[in-house]
Amino acid sequence: MQPGISERLLEVSGVIQRVAVPDREVTVLVEDRTMTFGLAPGCVLSLHGEPVKLRLLQARDRAHVLYTQAGERPVAHIMRVS
Repeated sequence: MQPGISERLLEVSGVIQRVAVPDREVTVLVEDRTMTFGLAPGCVLSLHGEPVKLRLLQARDRAHVLYTQAGERPVAHIMRVS
């Protein structure tokens, strides 16, 4: 994560709807809307507290995402999945 980025982090929790490995994107249902996150270089992904690769995440997993808003596109920096 870039220095100073922690002050700008936003967070949401929801249910993963789609994982697009080639595009490095994860779509999460947050309350009644979907958010598609691009993954920042060095994005920390964890599943049940263990570091994982993007391809191990699945639709219907619960996700807690810390992200920044880059224009119209949210960019995930940390994604904890259970």
